[in-house]
Amino acid sequence: MTEHVGRSAAASAASPRAGEPVISGRRLVAFSLLTVTTGGITIPVQTYLPAFYATAIGMDLGAVGLVFMISRLTSVAIDPLIGWASDRTRTRFGRRKPWILGGGLLLLLAIFAVFFPPAHAGPVYLACWMVLLGVGTTACMTPHVAWGGEMTSTPAQQSRVLAYIGTAAAIGIFAVLVMPALLDSLGQGSPERRVGTMGLVLAGLLSLALVTILTGFREGPVRPTPSFGWGHLRQLAADGDLRRIIVSDFCVALGQGMRGAVFLFFATRYMGVAAPALLLLLQYGFGIFASPLWVRIGYRLGIVRTLIAAELAQVAVNLLLLALVPGQTGLFCWSPRRACSRVRAT
Repeated sequence: MTEHVGRSAAASAASPRAGEPVISGRRLVAFSLLTVTTGGITIPVQTYLPAFYATAIGMDLGAVGLVFMISRLTSVAIDPLIGWASDRTRTRFGRRKPWILGGGLLLLLAIFAVFFPPAHAGPVYLACWMVLLGVGTTACMTPHVAWGGEMTSTPAQQSRVLAYIGTAAAIGIFAVLVMPALLDSLGQGSPERRVGTMGLVLAGLLSLALVTILTGFREGPVRPTPSFGWGHLRQLAADGDLRRIIVSDFCVALGQGMRGAVFLFFATRYMGVAAPALLLLLQYGFGIFASPLWVRIGYRLGIVRTLIAAELAQVAVNLLLLALVPGQTGLFCWSPRRACSRVRAT
């Protein structure tokens, strides 16, 4: 852990190569604006939309779960294909911008369709638009992050660009969490208002980001793309450490996704919480404040032991949730899942 931090600090302190100007913070903020939407949209997709379609729209809960599972599995297949196609696209507008703009328009259309469905919307309607929502999100996000790494050739500036992108995603998540919490505090937190407000804000931010990308940024010369074939896949599959990391990450993401999908049902129908959005915001806020603590633990224990400790803490909290009875909400407020994400990032 210490060696990794030392290398990161050294890279951050490195000066840009001669003749390559430093990208201004204002320009990086403008470039990262798109990530506010692609980051923020994960909260309604994971937590609010399943409950909205099962309650406000009246769709069968099993059908809702099946649709969202299908949309996520579809993304597993589509995401790498979009990355592969983006790497090999050649147009006079660049190779990343056409994907971002085309995917952004598709995402914008899907936001309005998913967040403002007709009263008679059924599983087929939801499945089609959720798949398109995932495709649009990936077509925006994957080329955008790749473009960020290509804006400069120096490791220090590349780290800086990706830091702005990651921060923008966190801001998007926090902003989306704040909106329904404010509605709940004002007594206006119906499922329709929560989802509609999030949809309007996300659509507005996305529109602004697409205009900014279209008018304010041009891609530089295309750099050679390293070849990647079946031989490389076999090498990756033979790496035991990598397999264990992937399986661990899959299990953690699966558990967090399942918990997020049932959060509103558990909080409102079982626990009787009147303002679940505020509770979710508090949980995320506690996670932010706990992150530095886990980083300090990481310095002392190392990455592997800290990651194991964070996962065990998450398991313990999830097991304690099973003992909750209506009226007890304290354990809702703290969760080590953000700590696990922070430790994995390091």
